[in-house]
Amino acid sequence: MRKLWFLGVGAALLLAACTPKEKEQSQTTESKPEVVKQELTRKVKVVQATSGVLSSDRTVSVTLSPVKESFVGSTGSGQVKAILAPEGTAVQKDQTVIELDTDALNTQVSNAELSVRSAQINLDKARKAQQESLVLLQAQVATASQSLKLAQKRYSEGLELQKVGGIAQLDLQNLSLNVSNAENQLQSAQDSLTRTGRSGKEDLALLEVQVSQAQNQAQTARKAMQDARIKAPFGGVINEVSVNVGEFLSTGARAFRISDPSTLEGVFRLPPEQSSQFTVGTPLVLKFAGKDYTARLVRQSQVPGQDRLIELVARVGAAGQIPAGSTATLAYDLRIAKGTLVPASALRVTEGITQVFVVKDNLAKAVQVSSLGEADGKVALSGLQGGEHVIYPLPAELTEGTRVEVVQ
Repeated sequence: MRKLWFLGVGAALLLAACTPKEKEQSQTTESKPEVVKQELTRKVKVVQATSGVLSSDRTVSVTLSPVKESFVGSTGSGQVKAILAPEGTAVQKDQTVIELDTDALNTQVSNAELSVRSAQINLDKARKAQQESLVLLQAQVATASQSLKLAQKRYSEGLELQKVGGIAQLDLQNLSLNVSNAENQLQSAQDSLTRTGRSGKEDLALLEVQVSQAQNQAQTARKAMQDARIKAPFGGVINEVSVNVGEFLSTGARAFRISDPSTLEGVFRLPPEQSSQFTVGTPLVLKFAGKDYTARLVRQSQVPGQDRLIELVARVGAAGQIPAGSTATLAYDLRIAKGTLVPASALRVTEGITQVFVVKDNLAKAVQVSSLGEADGKVALSGLQGGEHVIYPLPAELTEGTRVEVVQ
């Protein structure tokens, strides 16, 4: 009996000793799913994909040149008397820049004007003399005409008297002779009048030519005086003077260079696929000395040059704030592609297949996409809808179906 009691107590003790261990194993077995779940859930961040146009801010250096620039040639010839607008001087249109010696030209102008007055006096005198001669001859023609009429009347009366025997034949012949003489006198007076009028016109025409020649000479002399003052063709800045005081300057020789710095142009070149995005009037930004200036495209070539680039020209109104010849930076917005925009590093390329991972029902889902263009750390895609939550940054070990938790 005592032996059985000892066996019972031993079994009880053994059972009591085993129970905590079994409980611990049971608890460990029950907690295993929780541990696995924590290990399989990956915390990630996401960005929302947006539909739009991917563009990139680009810059190019341009050297600015004046739109209006001219090398001005001398309009006259002579010794340089004075330089009234040295290099760097701002001038107005028609302002004198260089003045030539005009002493000899002044004498030429005076002599030419005297010749004009002398020729005009001769012409006026000839016109007056002709007018007086014509008046006298016209009076002679009128007198001869009256004498002819009187002789013809007396002859007609003589013929009537002859019919009744009231006049002798000799007297009638004398009356007929008077008519012939009167006719001859009238014809002579008319001939004199005609000759005087014709010769007077010829003389006057010659004198008028002389007056015209004298006037042309005077005009030429006055123009030479004007040409001795070489003027600015437009308002601007004198960039270069090609002569010095005392040097001889011939007609047409380069005298100075002038430019208008208020409006400048810069030339730049782009590939054809980029230049096609620009049209005349496209707004641009010119950066110089820490300031931004509004520029616009004014023209572009239609065919590529030898470097296979298209030449474009931008214009900026600097109003004297940017010196001509300066190098500035031209900024423009270049359109890359239209699609769904995400960060470029959100893509994974495996064996030529491009994918992004989106979050669907707390799982990572791979979406195959195609890249349309990339710029400034972003990429435009096709195959992805706007509004999708794309995993970014993309963990290297992330796989399809991984359970994820989105965190901020």
